[in-house]
Amino acid sequence: MKFLVVLVLIASAGSALASDLDFFLINKTARDFGALYVSAADDKDWNGNLFADDFLLEPDAKVDVQFHEARDVAVWDLKFVDNSGVASRFDKVNLINVTTITISESNGEIVITAE
Repeated sequence: MKFLVVLVLIASAGSALASDLDFFLINKTARDFGALYVSAADDKDWNGNLFADDFLLEPDAKVDVQFHEARDVAVWDLKFVDNSGVASRFDKVNLINVTTITISESNGEIVITAE
């Protein structure tokens, strides 16, 4: 299994929640994902792609996602974009105390599990 570390800083912050927002992302699909966007649930704008340029989260790969947000926000919207441009959006994901998010497929649909 491949293990890559991606360190992404959205904003520099001293928030107590910052370390609680980090998680491992595991791809249990047959797809490659080239983008992960995160936005506070109450924000209508997506922040930039958290993945580095030319990075693909390949099937069975795991990446350490770290981001730091200045606001004390627990609930986030997540959007994954695969290498063919298909986007899957998940609204109101509480990232507090989540250590792992797994992307998988069920009946042809992308689903996530947050643990």
